Amino acid sequence: MTPEFFTISSGRLRLKTTSLGASAAALFYAPYDFSLIKELHPDAYPDHHEHFGAIAGPIANRIADARLTLNGRDIVLEKNEGETCLHSGNQGLGRQVWQVTLHEKDRIIFTLDQPDGALGFPGDRRFHCQYRLSHGDGGDCLSVELTMTSDVDTVCNMAFHPYFCLDDSGDILSHHLYTNADGYLEKDDHNLPTGTIISSSSDEWGFNPAKPLSFLNGETQSELDHHFCLDQTHDHDHPMVILSSPRSSICMEVTTNQPGVQIYCPQALAPKLKDPEGNSFKPFSSLCIEAQKWPDAPRYPHFPSIVVNANEIYQNLTVFKFTDDNKRA
Repeated sequence: MTPEFFTISSGRLRLKTTSLGASAAALFYAPYDFSLIKELHPDAYPDHHEHFGAIAGPIANRIADARLTLNGRDIVLEKNEGETCLHSGNQGLGRQVWQVTLHEKDRIIFTLDQPDGALGFPGDRRFHCQYRLSHGDGGDCLSVELTMTSDVDTVCNMAFHPYFCLDDSGDILSHHLYTNADGYLEKDDHNLPTGTIISSSSDEWGFNPAKPLSFLNGETQSELDHHFCLDQTHDHDHPMVILSSPRSSICMEVTTNQPGVQIYCPQALAPKLKDPEGNSFKPFSSLCIEAQKWPDAPRYPHFPSIVVNANEIYQNLTVFKFTDDNKRA
């Protein structure tokens, strides 16, 4: 499976995409000569399962026991992480080859059709992923819009899964992170939510105000892989996440119409994964920021629902704005 690559550009941004997983393979911000999204060697794309810049789904994140119920019907998914289903199994949307249905200078649309029963999900479904670049006085923006329609009731919780590093140091330990979150989901030993929301105001995982990520490499080797419940009192134009690098002075503000964001910093990536020059990635090489609804939502009635009714439009719209000024973070 050899992926096809496509490029769009606007202002200071240039985005390289690939049809495998409708992935954002690299994002360049002039005049910097490194990609803000970690880029893989082309040979690594066909076999990797780490979702580098890919679209995770139809249900991103984890489903306990790889099973859920919709309208009284059991939906059985693939167990690909012990007893858990992660990102809808080993052949989820991030492993599918999408079709390019529009390619303009500053935007591209990928489309994927999935028949009823594919991956265990009900409905003949059509998925779209649109990447659009724009430039204005406030900065340069990458907009990612994910949509889905189905002919019957189904479930959907897609997520864009980029690995960010905003400088050329090779890790994110000097980056500063801010989240506008009410708290985060408590999780068990299998990284599944317990249903409890923990206030992050005075917690290790509180990032309001912003703080440097150097603590991740402390004596306890803390692993950041948490789902943050975003403050819904603000409109969708208010930054929910801000990531900045003092080294490069690049700041990234994230706005989204989603109620949560999974933030994940892998302590180490698989040795088989190489960058375009054939080098392995450093520890704490990147930070994933994945806007989505809360994981394992069907199990908890007080979580935002991931049910999509027949012929309705599911939409996940997330905007990443880049500037050279990180003072707000």
